[in-house]
Order: sequence, then structure tokens, then C-alpha cells
Amino acid sequence: GEIWVSSLSVGDYLIKSGLIEKEGRKYIRTGDLGFIYNNELFYCGRLKEIIKIRGLTHYPQDIEWSVENVKNVRKGFVCVFDIEEEIYLLVEFKEDKVDLEQIKEIRKNVSLDHGIPIKKIIVLESRTLPKTTSGKLARLKAKNMYLNNQLTSILAIF
Repeated sequence: GEIWVSSLSVGDYLIKSGLIEKEGRKYIRTGDLGFIYNNELFYCGRLKEIIKIRGLTHYPQDIEWSVENVKNVRKGFVCVFDIEEEIYLLVEFKEDKVDLEQIKEIRKNVSLDHGIPIKKIIVLESRTLPKTTSGKLARLKAKNMYLNNQLTSILAIF
């Protein structure tokens, strides 16, 4: 579920930021998802990055992992997001040469692992996928850049 934080530092001034009061305690919603196992919190991802297709929830990093297992795909340079319940994939390859067999394997992996088809695969120039200052994939920024035609693509496959 969604991770909520409660401590003395969660004050009334945060009320506009999602402060929730429940059973006399104050909580702030983090927008992160996780679960507790053996009294340990495990982080699963951001709530706003979750992909919902036909009522099923998919974590983008799980789909990206399936794509990264294809030969020549650059690990850490795969981004998946949804638009109107359809999957879009931004991907960078180690070599500029794109083999259509690798594209077929990407589609097959995602279909077998997650039971969903990919609407569009966009192959990007090397090192153009946006990252955060800490080097993590900036999924929402990548999606917005795609929607605003701000990415340099080599190939787009429907």
C-alpha cells in the first residue's frame, strides 16, 4: 500500500500537502508504495508511476526488467509508461544498429512476463533518456518529453 509517515515532525502546516489525521495520530502521505515483511519496510515504487491495464496493476520497473534481458539493450536505459491503458516503451541499445529480432524478443518478453502488449516501441539515441541528479530513471519526465516531442528517436515501431 501507500507509505504514510507519522512522527513529531509531521505538523499541521503540512495539511495542504496531504496530512491525514487518524485515531489521534497525524500522517503525511509520501506518494511511495511499499509493504512490511518481518517488521521491515520494502519500497516498491512511486504511486504516480504505477501502470494500470484492464484493471491490473503493473510496476514499471518489472516491465523494464523484462526488456533489459534482451541482448544489446542498455541496462538502466529502458522506460515504460502508459497512455490511456496502452504501454509505450522508450529504449536505448548498446549499439546503434537495431535488430528487428530484438524488437520481437522485447514484445515477447513483456507479453509472456506480464500478459500485456506494447503499443509502441521508441528506440532512442544513446544517453538521451532523462535521469535524476542521483542517476535514477526520470520516468515522468521521460513520458512528458515523449508527449512533447522532445526526445531524439532513431526508430518508432507500432
